[in-house]
Amino acid sequence: MGAAILGLLVLLPLYTLALKPAWRHYRLERALDQAATFDAEQDYRNLLLSLYRAAQLGQDDIEAWQRIAGYLSKVGDEQAISARQQVVDLAPGNMQARLDLAADALRFGRLKVGQDALDPVVLSAAELDARYLRLASSIALHLGDIETMKAHLRELLRLTPDDTQAALDLAIAQAWSPDATERAAGRSALDDLLDQPTVRVRAALELLKDAARQQDGPRAAALVERLLATFPAPPTTTDRPAVPLAPLEDVIARLKYSAQDHDTDVAALAAWLSSVRRSDEALRWLQSLAPARIHDSAITEIYTELLLSTGQLGLAVDPLLDATFGPISSDTLLLATGAQRLAVTNHPNAADVAWTEALTIAKTASHNGELRVLARLASIWQRPAWGEAALQAVVTRSPQAFWAYAALHDQWVAAGKTELVWSLLSQWVQRDPHNIDVVTAWLRLGLARPETQGRIRSLAAERLEGLPASPRTLAAQAAWAWLREDSAKARELLQAAGPGARQNPDAAFFVALIERPARPLESLPVLRQLQLLPEERNLLTQGLPKP
Repeated sequence: MGAAILGLLVLLPLYTLALKPAWRHYRLERALDQAATFDAEQDYRNLLLSLYRAAQLGQDDIEAWQRIAGYLSKVGDEQAISARQQVVDLAPGNMQARLDLAADALRFGRLKVGQDALDPVVLSAAELDARYLRLASSIALHLGDIETMKAHLRELLRLTPDDTQAALDLAIAQAWSPDATERAAGRSALDDLLDQPTVRVRAALELLKDAARQQDGPRAAALVERLLATFPAPPTTTDRPAVPLAPLEDVIARLKYSAQDHDTDVAALAAWLSSVRRSDEALRWLQSLAPARIHDSAITEIYTELLLSTGQLGLAVDPLLDATFGPISSDTLLLATGAQRLAVTNHPNAADVAWTEALTIAKTASHNGELRVLARLASIWQRPAWGEAALQAVVTRSPQAFWAYAALHDQWVAAGKTELVWSLLSQWVQRDPHNIDVVTAWLRLGLARPETQGRIRSLAAERLEGLPASPRTLAAQAAWAWLREDSAKARELLQAAGPGARQNPDAAFFVALIERPARPLESLPVLRQLQLLPEERNLLTQGLPKP
């Protein structure tokens, strides 16, 4: 008997070792099952706690990390990038994992991470397929490398000639070109796409936008006639007889009729109507569709935005609680919408108190999703102080939340708050040194202010080193050479940048700074896309201020 017990004692550690992986796997599956339950219940606080436990238990489990990353991405948490990176590290040859990492990196403003994930050097030729090309073209667009973006789109069309979305994207890029010949080619391509049912409405909208940019009355009139000849009129009935319409109104009616079969077209047309100050009309049109259509993911977001911007807050509550903009608790949302109601009824102090309480609750969440939703609500309601408070809360708790830096930057530039913009850029460029957007903005504003030129001179070389190769990078390096009075090097770098430097607003700014055209906005129309501070406008028109 004693020998048997002794034998069991000897074997017990072996049984424990054998059971330990199974027990760990059981706990991991339980944590993931709990995460699925909390996700279905929209209990995002407990969801993230479950994901934290799963991450501890499944450090080498690819499937677990994929599920963790999916949940984090869904709630708008920047940690999704780290989870996606973990999947790539565990399976470097998994192309879908790389695409997922690049997509979330693009979403959260981590362009260098996205670019590295899709580095052709580490991918085989077989992996450079349509999925890769679509995402790589988007990253190139955000990096301001329009020529590379167009090259990716052309290769995509070679592989998939019937990809009308790629054809539309390429035509749009060409229509924005500063080169007159390429602009004409882009407009011609958009005109050809009017015959493609899946993209014809969006092609028409791009042609209308292009006509508005050019401010060419005769061409706009010809376009209206072309669209009237292309799109069928809505059918008339005894309840809805034909009514004579002005030409543009007739075009809009025909676009609505043609768009109704494609949710993406419905969303695009509604967004365009909102952009031309016809939000009420866009909302009435969406509400005339079948309710099930409105709640499709392609339409729900713009529908919710229109409800919020037109003051129909009650109808916006359900889609917001369904995480249309991201996760938000009912308590936070109740306070936020209450704040807006108080603001529009002339109770500003009470409105600010309610908004502050909404922020307080949102800060208790273990993710930034609620704060991100609040920032978006503030933007829709045009409450910059509210948005600023939400975004600063994100930056304070998550120094790597670069999307919040970008939103703050745009808001402060629009308000002309130069000191705050410079302070933000100085922090941002240290934390995200490979972000071409940040480095070019930092360099542009630093050159424009006499008191910061010394900082630029001491740090520019370091900041410009290691940036992703693109015309924007070369143009910025040319500006640095110009500042050092090395005009030959500046010209050499601009020549290497090629025409792409004149197609991107940030790069074109440095081109204008070096070449000094008499009327920069006329010689480089792409500059009109930039939202500039007064100091930057002066730099563009008057040259470098004296320190």
